[in-house]
Amino acid sequence: MRAKALLLILGIGLGAPPALAWNGAGHRISASIAWNRLSAPARQQVSRLLQAHPDLARWQRQQKHYGSLEQSRVLFIEASTWADDIRHDSRYHDNDAETLSDTPDMMARHRDWHYENLPLTPGQGGPKERAPQRGQLTTRIKQLSAQLADRRLGDPERAYALVWLIHLVGDIHQPLHVVSRYDEEGNPDAGGNDQSVIDPANNRRPETSLHTYWDDLPGPSRLRGNQLLDAAQLMDSDIQHTPQKTLTAWRQESLQLARTRVYPGIDSNLVPVLDERYSRQAKAVADRRLVEAGRRLAGLLNRIWGK
Repeated sequence: MRAKALLLILGIGLGAPPALAWNGAGHRISASIAWNRLSAPARQQVSRLLQAHPDLARWQRQQKHYGSLEQSRVLFIEASTWADDIRHDSRYHDNDAETLSDTPDMMARHRDWHYENLPLTPGQGGPKERAPQRGQLTTRIKQLSAQLADRRLGDPERAYALVWLIHLVGDIHQPLHVVSRYDEEGNPDAGGNDQSVIDPANNRRPETSLHTYWDDLPGPSRLRGNQLLDAAQLMDSDIQHTPQKTLTAWRQESLQLARTRVYPGIDSNLVPVLDERYSRQAKAVADRRLVEAGRRLAGLLNRIWGK
């Protein structure tokens, strides 16, 4: 009955618009789980820094979906999608010349921060496996964590790091954000973006990419308010032990899941139909990764500001 309730809450099967990472619902669910596990000092610092972010008003406007829920929690949840939202914001620009050692440009979209293209099969990859195509996800989580913890920096710089971290910790728990399947010439499939699949459960858009299919497993991207909070609470209570581990271990977990749960049965030369068994297992993996992302984000922020 709990599983059925969760499906109703998330609206699985209703169809959702394409997304670029865990969709909006996924990032908000993980952020909601994280907020519940933040220490009092961490909540205080998070709330203060979010007030210093230039897009504060954008998140405040979403309060209408959450009723009387405390504003600090709403801001934290809504800030989780900012790194994807700016992809379509004309105030921000693409900086293709950026290198791993550059000081972050706060007005750049940083598209290659969201992923890494580790080879699905060890030894895969070829001459085209180079930065920025390789991606900077792990490197940037490390850098932004240090930036957030640096008390010498001003609140705007630390708020910027915080909002990126909320998002990227979610990204690294999506298996297809750390992996690509390479062809014989060394061309990656962009984390499954170039692999088409058919999802019979999606009546509106049955053919999609493998990456988008996994992005949309949390439910409709528009999910907010009590439905989102209930979904996050239900997931968090259903899943038991989730060790914190290291950043490298988070990435390795996603890589292993890509090898054992995402790509098996997906023939690169076909457009496979995802059967019920695949969908059921994928949903279980996605739920667990969302919970792990939320709990680990809370652990990261609690370590920065103390328990």
